[in-house]
Amino acid sequence: MRDLITVVDAGIGALRSGLNILLLVALALAALAWAVRTRRLSPFSGVSRFVRQYVDPRLASIESRVLRMGGTSASVPWWALLAIFVVGVTVVFVLGFVRDSIVGLYYASRRGPVGYVGLALSWTLSLLQLALLVRVLSSWVGGQYTRLVQLSVRLTEWFLGPLRRALPPLGMMDLSPLVAWLIIGLLQSVVLPLR
Repeated sequence: MRDLITVVDAGIGALRSGLNILLLVALALAALAWAVRTRRLSPFSGVSRFVRQYVDPRLASIESRVLRMGGTSASVPWWALLAIFVVGVTVVFVLGFVRDSIVGLYYASRRGPVGYVGLALSWTLSLLQLALLVRVLSSWVGGQYTRLVQLSVRLTEWFLGPLRRALPPLGMMDLSPLVAWLIIGLLQSVVLPLR
């Protein structure tokens, strides 16, 4: 089992290094595309021709979305860079989660039924934290009517509602997600020894 974890850790480390290199290249290309789009570089230079020929076609799908949302074409390269970053971080996070799940399952199997119960509780609390994160982020950026957000509302409202009523109002700020996150973290520290 340790050999498998070592291989997975090495793979995740290599993926992180590759993501860092990809982000640096994407940053350079985004800066060039931005400079061409804002006419900071001559539109007749070789760099501008390179950007229009090789970079701009890859930005077309993002550009249509950014323009529909009211953005400018000059901001498209930066949105593309952000998209690459978010996708990369998500992939690394998911692989780390799978790795931790395999390790948790292995150690739970060695502890017997108590280990399985602790693992199930830990996974449940992690799912609640993820749903809480989705709910908070969607309240900032919009998209409250998507299926994922509606699922996160159904998963979290049973404990956010009572917290919201118990906490004193603080203007327009709702502190119940923060308090819920802290309570879940505290419960995870209690459940962790059971795994």
